[in-house]
Amino acid sequence: MALGVLALSLLLQVAAAVLALRLVRITGRPLAWMLVAAAILLMAVRRSITLGRGLMEDDAVPPDLSAEVVALAISVLMVAGLAGVGGIFRAVKAAGDEMRQLLESAPEAMVIADDADRILDVNAQAVRLFGWRRDQMVGQDVTMLMPERFRERHRARRAAFHRNPRPNVLGAAADVYGLRRDGTEFPVEVSVSPLRSARGSLVVSSIRDITERREVERAIRESEERYRSLLNDVLDSSPVAVAILDGALRVVWVNRAYEGFFGIARRDVVGQPARTVVKDRLAPLVPEDSDALDRILAAYENNTYVEAFELRVQGNGQERWLEHWSRPIETGLYRGGRIEHYTDVTERRLAEERIRLFMHICRSMQVGLLVYRMDDVDDDRSLRIVTVNPKAEALLGFPKEEILGRRIDEAFPALRARGIPALFAEVLRADDARRVEDFDYGDDRVLRQAWSFNAFPLPDRCVGVVFESITESKRREELLRNLAAGVAAETGDAFFRSLVRYLAKTLGQEYAFVGQVTDEGDRIRTLAICDHGAIADNIEYELKHTPCAEVVGRHVCVHEAGVQQRFPKDVMLKEMGVESYVGSPLFGPDNKPLGLIAVLGEEPLEDPETARAVHQIFAARAAAELSH
Repeated sequence: MALGVLALSLLLQVAAAVLALRLVRITGRPLAWMLVAAAILLMAVRRSITLGRGLMEDDAVPPDLSAEVVALAISVLMVAGLAGVGGIFRAVKAAGDEMRQLLESAPEAMVIADDADRILDVNAQAVRLFGWRRDQMVGQDVTMLMPERFRERHRARRAAFHRNPRPNVLGAAADVYGLRRDGTEFPVEVSVSPLRSARGSLVVSSIRDITERREVERAIRESEERYRSLLNDVLDSSPVAVAILDGALRVVWVNRAYEGFFGIARRDVVGQPARTVVKDRLAPLVPEDSDALDRILAAYENNTYVEAFELRVQGNGQERWLEHWSRPIETGLYRGGRIEHYTDVTERRLAEERIRLFMHICRSMQVGLLVYRMDDVDDDRSLRIVTVNPKAEALLGFPKEEILGRRIDEAFPALRARGIPALFAEVLRADDARRVEDFDYGDDRVLRQAWSFNAFPLPDRCVGVVFESITESKRREELLRNLAAGVAAETGDAFFRSLVRYLAKTLGQEYAFVGQVTDEGDRIRTLAICDHGAIADNIEYELKHTPCAEVVGRHVCVHEAGVQQRFPKDVMLKEMGVESYVGSPLFGPDNKPLGLIAVLGEEPLEDPETARAVHQIFAARAAAELSH
């Protein structure tokens, strides 16, 4: 019997050491757990020597192997170690990130569904986690991802969520399971958040496979009676703030991270009622409009469930975002108490804010934006479109759904012959931007135009392409060249006659004239008039009540349509049947008003920008001729 006791003692403590070594791999904290294993083995040797000496005596009584104090230490240690691994989010690097890129780079499976539970989008992690292809999930009911026995409860939760939409965490209490394509079930933790969009109310779910966590928790439960002495040695160095409450909900212990996050010394809270600490110490650090403290206090009143949420605190001279996670202690010395974790997620929240800002900028950009992701860095055929902004839709002439998620050769088949996929791949390899000017492109869907674009590298093997059509600007340049060539050799009255003819023809208008201010300054005497392509006799008219009064001595004036309605007292506009008007002032060397150039049309003006540009360019030449 005595030898059996000795053997059992050795076996239990060696098994605990082996478990600590296993947790080296699970938690990724080799130094801490190697120290734990060494400590346990030393205890085993010491225990064996003690037992051996005791058993030499005839009346030796086998010692008691239970160690409740050690047990709770390991429970706290393992939960905190696990939270340290899974709870601290990596900040998303963001200056050039956007929504599809964000989904694909998320560490957890992401599922976006509408208010009818239809799946709208998933990321690659969701595909790997559930075993379905993306096209097999999109459009299906989200309950396809959960076992049958959970679906009715899910529908009830969904209805409650849409009545009061706010971020929530499901599955932390081990009551939510996922269902893979092959029929296997696995425990999950699901963070759900509401999202308003053009499609209505959406639900964004972040799904984490917590099978490994459950296995670790099971191992912790089996070992929690053995490791109480390790509490201060390991947990106190954790980056996750930890507070332990006893069965009377008094603070038993907090670690150094807790002191740092809240600016509270351990000696000031240990032994105090947790409610008092929350009301007196934490309340001044949390914004008044937050419900975080109410949720903490509610968990104290009904200490039967897991609570998880995020809160903003301003303590110790710094503002932080913390993720609160707490659960009741169900066994051991502090049974009936509670353990609380606070993980710093400030960097993640800042990254999310940068992403929101970036997405807002993308939506408001006045140039097209496409983002490609290169799934295989060695194959430019793997370039896939992950983002299309609204301006890109307008420039390309079709909705983004037609190309979003497609390979570059599917979306724009004629680009490969021009070497564009290879150029994008080179942008990634060289980590340097490229600009292409005057690129002629068109295909079965895209109207052939002249384009210019900039391609630049983004994180996560992505290439951003900002592009615009330069067809109109090239047309304007051609118009200006033709107009300049038509009047270049002329001077004096011949110049003015050539100018008004070319202005009317180039801009497609019925009338154009050049006028000079009379000495009195209240009338205009024309120097040349083009009327439906022919030079007409000059006239003199009063400026008052005409659109020309807004131009002379002032600035360019454009009325794309309805000019008669704006100047009802201008009889000449009505007689000529004028609908649109563009006028540009002429100034002398001393900035003295000389007159104006005006173009008038019987139809609304189709291209006001070109008309404005032409006027501004030739106003200087006309003013120079008038000054001679």
